[in-house]
Amino acid sequence: MFQELKKKCVQNSMWIVTTCFIFVAILFVIGFKGLIFMVTPSVSFSQMSTENIQKVDDKKVRAEIDLNYGTFMEAYTKQNGAETVTSYYYVILNYDEDDPRYMAVKLPTSYKKQMERLENYTYEGIEADAFTITGELCEMTDSEKKYFKKFFMEYNEFTSEEYEAETIPYIIREKRADFEDKIIAAAILICFLIAVFAVGIQMLGVGLKKIKKQIKTSGYDTSVIENDYETAGFSLKNNGFKIGRIASYCSQENKPYMFLNRDIVWAYQMTTSHSTNGIKTGTTYSLYIWDVNKKNYQIIMSESAVKDAMAYMKQHMPWVILGYSEELKRGYNKDYNNFLEALYNKVPHEFI
Repeated sequence: MFQELKKKCVQNSMWIVTTCFIFVAILFVIGFKGLIFMVTPSVSFSQMSTENIQKVDDKKVRAEIDLNYGTFMEAYTKQNGAETVTSYYYVILNYDEDDPRYMAVKLPTSYKKQMERLENYTYEGIEADAFTITGELCEMTDSEKKYFKKFFMEYNEFTSEEYEAETIPYIIREKRADFEDKIIAAAILICFLIAVFAVGIQMLGVGLKKIKKQIKTSGYDTSVIENDYETAGFSLKNNGFKIGRIASYCSQENKPYMFLNRDIVWAYQMTTSHSTNGIKTGTTYSLYIWDVNKKNYQIIMSESAVKDAMAYMKQHMPWVILGYSEELKRGYNKDYNNFLEALYNKVPHEFI
């Protein structure tokens, strides 16, 4: 019994898992590039030779910047006719001792003062403390190549042979996980944890606490209830609703529960119509049950299943009032004791 109920609890929690993974998929599509960059391990730029640099594209690297030979280009945004510089392009040297080459690094304006100081140190021959950045190593665009070459050919009077021999058209674009990427990553992690938690607590049997407590207070031994559950004469596979000789059981939720048949007073079909903007979108059918303590239970099932359940109750539970009418509702609300006298208190509560 409990293994079956635990399995149903896990199955019932799968909608949470499905929903979480749909959200994860949507978030992953939205933040694909940023997330891929975040989870991709970086390689040390200082360990890369000139030959290796020219073999890669869009590679995540961790670089120590300790030289700056000048600025050759800037990136900016234009809004309402006004231009705002967002990044600067600097000339650096790679770390290949056998074949050192000039290349570039693109840094946001927040590095401007630091790079200006580093440029002074570079031309004065003063050793400077390096700072580390993470970015993407890739080949320059045509526009970047144009200004990079102009920096050497026009401003530093390189010959074509010198330019080809001493430079490589590659650039490190400083990149870090921005706020949006971190939010998306956190949301994905939360969705994953929710999914794991939803299934995990059911695997541990947490969802069975309610029915175990009900069994304990029912006055029956657990073995008796287990046998009643296993030998139930009426059973629905899709929602786990069962009617035994002693009690009825429902496991359509994440917390299975039971109620004693002897306490059932009234049962009827509830039909709920759903509509959007006045247009009918569907109908839900439920078996609605009231017990002697005025507690109600709503078990969702098909219309035919409701009729089958009520037919079974009519055959085996003669003390239960079946069906709904406004007259019955008024009698229940106006004079509950008289409502009980109509059938519940007159007929023995013996399962036939």
